[in-house]
Amino acid sequence: MDKGIELLEYSQHLIQLFSGELLEVLKKIPTVNLNDNIKKSIIYGSRDILEIISSCNILKSKNLSVTEINNAQHSDIFTLEITFQNGVIQLKKYYFNGN
Repeated sequence: MDKGIELLEYSQHLIQLFSGELLEVLKKIPTVNLNDNIKKSIIYGSRDILEIISSCNILKSKNLSVTEINNAQHSDIFTLEITFQNGVIQLKKYYFNGN
């Protein structure tokens, strides 16, 4: 089968997938408010999808708490020890003034 046709069929499949229940669930997820006083941190992988990397770089440039985990993908970042180490570091900063 032609790669272009395969890609088109796959794209149409994704549109159908996101037009059903999944789209309704995604609509219900609240947008993060980065301007409130609630402490938050974003951790992403260096091998994450380009849109996430780009968004995180923008947030980093605004001095928000954003940490990149080297060699991590979107799907495995939560399984890596370094991710948990960074989480502990952030919690210490938030609640124990970095000590």
